[in-house]
Amino acid sequence: MDLEYWDKTLQNYAAEVVSVYDLDTEGLVSEWIHQLAIAGKTGSAADMGCGVGKFTQLLSGCFDRVESCDFSSQGLRLTRERCHAQQHIYYHQLDLTRDPSPFNPVDLVLCINVLMMPTLDDRLRAWRTVINQVRHQGHLLLVVPAIESILMERHGELEAQLDEGKSCVDSLKETLPAESTVMDLHQGVHVIDHVRTKHYLKHELQTILEDHQFTVQQIQPLHYRHVTDAQDLDTWDWLILAQRN
Repeated sequence: MDLEYWDKTLQNYAAEVVSVYDLDTEGLVSEWIHQLAIAGKTGSAADMGCGVGKFTQLLSGCFDRVESCDFSSQGLRLTRERCHAQQHIYYHQLDLTRDPSPFNPVDLVLCINVLMMPTLDDRLRAWRTVINQVRHQGHLLLVVPAIESILMERHGELEAQLDEGKSCVDSLKETLPAESTVMDLHQGVHVIDHVRTKHYLKHELQTILEDHQFTVQQIQPLHYRHVTDAQDLDTWDWLILAQRN
């Protein structure tokens, strides 16, 4: 992974990153965190891919011990600043694709739009790192890009070209994802703002988790508020709650 890219991105977080914390239309992620905390009363949690620490701060009000991890030192610095008054948060710079986890498995692992690596071997290693930090009977709360959503975007773009009177051939050429390779598309990797990003099928997620001895308790679209007045296409990510057997 490109450390320089992520340090620069998190330095300008508001402009560069879609904030799930701020744009989650129904507040589902925060609601589920509170429900899991109430069920457990006390316990431990990890924010694996903390960004600038908005969810870390929320977790710190719900759990006795919180592990905050990010690939970017810039993200960890901003998280420390946000959560400076909380003494039960522990910070780790962690490359999920390479580094051993520096803490024991926890009751809740939160992983928000992190498992998006375009390279299959990196992605598989990151998955193993994340799921291994979930204690038995603990929970994984996961958000990842939805391939069904981006395909609907492509469909909308194609329909718009046809509505303008262009031929089928020209419409297909105009909406072709030119930056994506055949190998990328084969594994659900689409280019978003010039970044190769893994997108997941619903049943793909269910299979991955079941293969790793998790029971999927809920999986549903996570919709976002539009940041402008433009009537953009409805897009979503997948929000998944799973329990380790």
